[in-house]
Amino acid sequence: MPTQLSLAEARRRGPRIAVLPDAARVEERLGDLARQRDFVPFRIAFSVAELGRELIREAQRAGSCPEVASRFAVQLALRQAARDHSPGPYFAVRNHAGYERALGDLLAALSEGLLEPEELAALDLGGRALALGRTLAAARDADAAALEFDCVLDWTPLRLRLAKALATRLRVRIRLPWSGGRSDLTDLLEPTLRAIEKLAEPAPELELFDPAEQAPALAPFLRRLFAADGPPADAPVELVCCASPGAQAREVARRCAALIRSGAAADSIAVAARSLANGAAQELGAAFDRVGVPWRERRGRPALPVPTVRLALSLLELIEQDFPREPLIGLLSSRLVWLAEDGDRLPPAALARVLRESHARDDATAGGYATALSSLARRLERKERGAAHVEETSRRVQRVIAALRGLPAQGTLREHGAALLELLGRWGLWRRLRVPEPVDAGPALDHAAVSALGRDQAAARALEQACAGLAAAAMRIGEARMGRREFAQLLSQTLAEASLPPGGARGGAVQLMELRELPGRSFDHLVLTGLVDGELPARPLPDPLLSDEERRAINRAAKRTVFRAASGSGEPGLLPPRQAEEPLLFHLALCAARRSATLLWPRSDAQGRDALRSPFADEAARALGKEPSVVPLQPIPLARDCADASDLLARAALDAFAEPAYRVTPPADPGAARALVAALAASRHGPRLRRIARAAGAERERVRAFIGEIAPGRFSGQLSGVALQRARPAFAFGPDSPLSAHQLEDHATCAFRTLGKRLLRIEVDDRDDAELGPRERGTLLHRCLERFFRRMRDERRLPLRGVPEEIAVLREVASAEMDAFATEEHVGHRALWELKRAELLEGLVAVVEAGPEARPVELERRFGFEDPDSWPPLRLGEVHVRGIVDRIDRLPDGTLLVIDYKSSRIDSLNRRLKPEALLAPEFQLPLYAGMLRQREPSARVDAAYLSLKDARRTKTLRENGVDLEALPLAGAVQDRVERMRAGRFPVRPLSCDYCQLKPLCRLVALPTDPDENGGEVPRA
Repeated sequence: MPTQLSLAEARRRGPRIAVLPDAARVEERLGDLARQRDFVPFRIAFSVAELGRELIREAQRAGSCPEVASRFAVQLALRQAARDHSPGPYFAVRNHAGYERALGDLLAALSEGLLEPEELAALDLGGRALALGRTLAAARDADAAALEFDCVLDWTPLRLRLAKALATRLRVRIRLPWSGGRSDLTDLLEPTLRAIEKLAEPAPELELFDPAEQAPALAPFLRRLFAADGPPADAPVELVCCASPGAQAREVARRCAALIRSGAAADSIAVAARSLANGAAQELGAAFDRVGVPWRERRGRPALPVPTVRLALSLLELIEQDFPREPLIGLLSSRLVWLAEDGDRLPPAALARVLRESHARDDATAGGYATALSSLARRLERKERGAAHVEETSRRVQRVIAALRGLPAQGTLREHGAALLELLGRWGLWRRLRVPEPVDAGPALDHAAVSALGRDQAAARALEQACAGLAAAAMRIGEARMGRREFAQLLSQTLAEASLPPGGARGGAVQLMELRELPGRSFDHLVLTGLVDGELPARPLPDPLLSDEERRAINRAAKRTVFRAASGSGEPGLLPPRQAEEPLLFHLALCAARRSATLLWPRSDAQGRDALRSPFADEAARALGKEPSVVPLQPIPLARDCADASDLLARAALDAFAEPAYRVTPPADPGAARALVAALAASRHGPRLRRIARAAGAERERVRAFIGEIAPGRFSGQLSGVALQRARPAFAFGPDSPLSAHQLEDHATCAFRTLGKRLLRIEVDDRDDAELGPRERGTLLHRCLERFFRRMRDERRLPLRGVPEEIAVLREVASAEMDAFATEEHVGHRALWELKRAELLEGLVAVVEAGPEARPVELERRFGFEDPDSWPPLRLGEVHVRGIVDRIDRLPDGTLLVIDYKSSRIDSLNRRLKPEALLAPEFQLPLYAGMLRQREPSARVDAAYLSLKDARRTKTLRENGVDLEALPLAGAVQDRVERMRAGRFPVRPLSCDYCQLKPLCRLVALPTDPDENGGEVPRA
C-alpha cells in the first residue's frame, strides 16, 4: 500500500528555471519564450551573476550573511592592505596600482578555488604565498522546483559547491556541450565531469549534448572540425582574407548589408570577435554606420579613454608633473572647457605658438612659465615687436595654474572629489556637455556629433559616480586622508573598471558581441572576425604575483584545486588552463550559426605589418577542404558592392574623374563609368555629384600641372581676379620693400613656398627647447666673427698673421658675445649650452686659423635698408634688392671678395656654385657680387662661401668658370619677379629637402617614366 508523503519529504513542483552565462542569453531566452507563448508570467531565466546576487539577498534576509561591500569599498580595502600589510617580497611595490589590481584578481581566484586568505597564510609554503595570504587576510578583515545551468563552461570549485548546495533543496541540472573523440573540445570540460561524478548525493544531474545539433546546416563541418581524420565536409561556411583591419570592417558591413537586402532580419545576424577592445568595436560600428546598417553592442565601451574622463585625470597629472608644456597646451585648447574670460582674445593655436616660442618646458624648470614668457616679451621688445599677445598668454596660463593649484594637496576622498568636480563645473564642463556643438555638414556628421556628445555625457556621469562611490566607501571603512597623487591613482583605477552604456539600436539590429557571448545562442548568420594568431586563440595572461610553480604548490598544499595549472603540468585534478577554452569557444560560436557562417581575418595589422593567420582558420580550411577567398585591396567598393550613396559617389568619381596613370587599381570600362555618372547625375544625388566633379577637376589639374602637362590654373598655383589684385602690392619690390635673395631662391626652388610664406604667412615652429636652434646658431657665429674682425680692424691688426695673440682675442670676444647672446635669446638647457658654446668656440678658432692674411674691408655690410649706415639697394631695372653681406675682403691683387658664411658642408656648398645651379635657384652670391660691382664699378669682384662646419672656403665664382660680367642676373631676377606679379605659384619643386611646408603640400614626386608606371597610360 502506498505511503503518504509529508510536505517536508516531497520535492516542490513548479517551472524549471534556466541559469545562463550572461544577461544577453537571458534576454534572448525570454524573448524566444515570449514569441512562443505570447506571455511569460514570471521570470524563468537568470544569469549566473543574478543567481549569486539573489542568493546573497536571501541569506541577508535570513540573517546568515553580513552586508556585502561595494566594489569601491573592496578597492579601498585592498589599497590599504597593500600599503600596510605587504611584508617581504612585495614591500617595494606595495604602492603600485598594478599590485592592487593583481591582489584583487588573486582574491577572486582564491574565492573561486574555495581557499580563504587565512588558509593560504597557514599553509606550510612560506615565501610569496605566505606574504600574499597575510595581505589578503588584512583586506578581508576590513519559488522554483528545478534549476538548469545551460552552457556555463567555467565550473570553479565555488560554483560546484553552489550547485551542490542548491541540489539539496531542488532539482539541479547542468547541461554541458560534449563533442566526443575530439580532445581539443573536451579538455576544458573533463575536470568538471570528474568533479561532478565525485559529488555525494543529492548531486546535480549532468546532461551532455552535441552542440552541432543546434546548427543542422553546418553540422557536417562542425563534426569534422578538430577531428583527427575524415573527408572534407561541405557547408555554408566562407573563409575570407582581407587586406587590413579597416578593410575587414568594411567587408563585414558590406556582407551584413547584402544579407539584409536579401531579406534577412538584422537581429538574425551576429558579428563576433574574440575581443572588442582596442578599437575593434569602434571600427566595426563606424563601418556599419557608413552603410546604414543598424547595430547593437550589448557591452558598453570603457570609460577611461573618453575625452571627458581623460580631461579630469589630466588635471591631476598636470599638478603632479609641474605643468609640462604640451599637456598644458592640450588643456588650453580643449573643447570641453571654457577657460577664456572677458578681454581674452587669443585663440588656442596662438596660445600654443607663444608657449612653444617661449621654450618653457614646465613650471618648475628655469623659473617656469612666468620667467620664460617675460624673457620672450623682452626679446620681442628689443626687436621692436609687440608683446601684448605674450602678456595675455602669461595671464591666462597663470590663471589656469593657480586654479589647479587650488585643488587640495591633502584631503579625504570626499574633499578631493568635490574639489575636482567643482573646478570642472567652474570651467563650464557640464554646460558644454548640455549643448550640442553646431554642425552643418550633412546627416552623417550630425549623427557622429550627437553620438560623441552622448558618449561625453555618459563619461561625465561615470566620473561623478566614481567620485561619489569612493567617498561613500571611504565613509564606510574610515575617512583616511591622502595626497593628490594617491587620489589621482585611485580615481584612475576606478574609472578603468567603469563602462559606458552600450551603443547602437535597441532592437532590430545586427548584434555585435564577443566570442564568449555566443555559446547557447542562435542566429541565422554568423560573421566571425579577427582570426589572427594571438587574438584567436588568445594568448594566456601571466600572473604578476605568483609563478606557475607557486600556484601548483598551493594546490598541492591545500589538497584541492585552487588555481588553474599551466598547460602540460601533468597533475590530475587541477582546473584546466585558460588555453583549453579557446578551441571550445571557437567551436561553440560556430554552432550558433543556423544557416551560414563567414570567417574573416586581415593580412596585416593597423600599422601595415604582416599578420599571421590563426591556426583556427587553418583548421576550418582543412575541415572544408578549400582555400580562403582573398579580398583585394579596394578602399572603395565596386559599384555592384556599394551599400550606400557615399560609396557609390566615390566609385563614380574614381572611375570617371581619376587620372588612370596614378590609380592603384586597374581603370574601369569607360562606357560603364559614363553610364554610372549619368545615372547619378539624373538622381537626387546630382547636386552632390556636381560638387564632386568640380573637386575632381581641381585635383586632375593639380596633378597634370605638377608633372608639366598643362600650365598652372586656379587650383594649381595660378592666382587670378581679386586674389591676384590683392597679392600684387606684396611683389612691388620698390625702395620701401626691396626684394631679398632668400625670396628669389624660395620661388626658384618651388614657387609654392612664396605663396605659403609671403602671402599666406605660414609659420612653422621648429625650435628645439633643449638645444640651440640652427637659426640661432648661425646668428651667433655671424656675430662672433663680425665682432672679432671689427676689433682687429679697429686695432689695425689686419691682415691676420696667424699668431696666438689673435686666437686669444677671438676667444675673449666670442666669450663676451656668447654671454650677451644667452641673455637675449633662447640657448636651450644650461648644461647643454655650456657644451655647445665650447664646441662653437673651437669651430670659430678653426675658421680663423684657416684664413690667414684675411683683410676684411666690410663686415655685416647692409644694403637696401633704411638705416643711415646702409648702402643703397641693388637696382635691377625697377626692382630693388637688399641684403646683408657677411664679409668683403680685399685680396692682394685688389680683388674685392664677397664671403658669405654658411653652416653647410663644403661639398654641398661647392655644388651650389656650379654654373648650372646659378640663378636656378642660387641667387645670393651673384646678387651680392652685383651689388658690389654697382658700388665699385672699376673693381674686380668675386664671391665665395665659407663653411663654418668644415672651416674651409669654397672656390670663387670665377674659379668655377663663372663670368660675372656675362651673367644674365638682371634678366633672371626680373623674370622671377614678373612670375610673382603674375600670380604663378605652382607646386613644382626642384627639391623638397628641408621644406617646412611639407605638411600642407599633398603632392609628391610622381613617376613619369612609363616603366615606373607599369606602362604608358593615355591621359584624357
